[in-house]
Amino acid sequence: MDPTDLRLCLLLLANSRTPVRELGDRLGLSVAAVHGRIQALRDEGIIKAFTAKIGLPRLRTTTVLAWGASPPASNGDILARLKKDDRVYWVAFGGAGVVYVGAYLRTPTELDSYVSFVAKEAELTDPVVGLMPWGSGLPDEPVLDRADCRILRALHRDARKSIADVAEEIGLSAKTVGRRLGHMMGDGSAELSMEWYPDAANDIICMWRLDLKPGTSRDEAATLLMNKYAGNLLFAMPLSNLPGLVLTATWTGSMKDLKDLQTRFGNEGPFARVVPNVLYTGYMLDTWRDALLMKWAGPIERTR
Repeated sequence: MDPTDLRLCLLLLANSRTPVRELGDRLGLSVAAVHGRIQALRDEGIIKAFTAKIGLPRLRTTTVLAWGASPPASNGDILARLKKDDRVYWVAFGGAGVVYVGAYLRTPTELDSYVSFVAKEAELTDPVVGLMPWGSGLPDEPVLDRADCRILRALHRDARKSIADVAEEIGLSAKTVGRRLGHMMGDGSAELSMEWYPDAANDIICMWRLDLKPGTSRDEAATLLMNKYAGNLLFAMPLSNLPGLVLTATWTGSMKDLKDLQTRFGNEGPFARVVPNVLYTGYMLDTWRDALLMKWAGPIERTR
């Protein structure tokens, strides 16, 4: 990848249905150049699929990230064990045996059981557990009606599919599909993103633990990173239960660039300590969230 590929991927992660012409306008590229870059990213296995899911805010779920060092073991064995839990959506392996595991909890009461599961199956030593803002728990009834769920199911692994093709597949008019999808995108009911594997490229993906100096605003530190390091930043994640750090992921094209980034982070005023960890490989997994969409969509029917 190059910096333009990174910007393209971040735009598609935010909305995988962004029109090619709009992508080109934002990147300063022709439509043909955007098409070519997307196809190259797919051919290289960096983009695996464009996805559609029910938006996390509508499901009132809590996102949890746990990480820690694991004794020498087969990454494949650890991955196989973690796959047994349908809450786990992301597993990544980094240097020094560090394993990162992301999960969606149906309810806050699942936290203890989930942390115990991850610590045991990934054999984590003193795992760190970070929480995104708490959700109140999975609703008792579907948050979207069946037609909306059927639209998302049709787009589930091909979110750039045309409205006409979706309409034909599920038996609704193109006008109805377009209106419903637009509404879901507008109110956060739909999450249109992609399965992204930047480790498939010959680039360096690094997770950073950025410990803050006492009295430093976590949100201001995250904003600084997003504004100043946009060319390298994948995300800056303030965790609600860990106010003293910001977990960050970056892309660089070489080890030299990574070292330069470490120096720059170390010179920033908010950070007391900068700890990098290069990621070697990562995996995206289907979860209960995907199964719930299929359940709520029901059997495939034609309604015309």
